[in-house]
Order: sequence, then structure tokens, then C-alpha cells
Amino acid sequence: MLKEIRIDNHFEKVTINDFRFDIVYLSFSTLSPYYALINNVKFSNDSNGKVLIDNGFNMGTRDNRFCSMLVKDGLVDRHSVELVQLSKDDVVRISANKLFANYLGALEYSGFNSVQLKLLSAGISI
Repeated sequence: MLKEIRIDNHFEKVTINDFRFDIVYLSFSTLSPYYALINNVKFSNDSNGKVLIDNGFNMGTRDNRFCSMLVKDGLVDRHSVELVQLSKDDVVRISANKLFANYLGALEYSGFNSVQLKLLSAGISI
């Protein structure tokens, strides 16, 4: 089980129950997902689990938008990074898109184009 003891401004936690991932984060960082995670989230020393990072802010809707990483004893295992493909009707992707829709002002300078931003604002999963 993962226990955060700190989360900074560049990450937003998606509240969802999903057996594939222990925690899902939206990243608003321009750093790589691994460096963004280790610089913005701190886990307790007894934390173990799998984290999914949504890099839509940088990547838009590209195939490499999502990646997962393992946390072992509170440390992110950089060798565990894997790209994750999520379909547009996947509950995790839909939840992430809904949360992104709350930050449309910040997303004007993101990897999402204007059409995608309009879809997000209308509540359509992209």
C-alpha cells in the first residue's frame, strides 16, 4: 500500500478505485515522469505499490501519455517505468480527463490542442 507524506504543486491525485494501480497522478511538470515524481511526491518508507502518471499536460493524447512505476520501500524504482496504453473508454483515462477539465486555464499551454481542450470542457473523454 502506498502512503504519501508529501505532494507538491506539479501533481494532482486522481481519486479512483482501480485494481491495476494504487495511485494515479496527473503531472503538470515539464520534467520526465520519473524525475517529476521523485521531485514532487514523497512516500513513507514502508510504502510499496504501483503508480500511474498521466503526462497529458506535456504529451496531449499521444500513445506515450501514460506510464507506470513501482514504489518499493518508499522509493520509486526508475527501472520499472513502463508505458501504459489506456483506451478512451477506460475508467482511469475518463477520470483523469475529468480532473484535467478543472484546469483548462493551465492547459492552454499544454500538449492538448484547442479542439481537445473544447472536448475536455464539454466533458468528453479524449
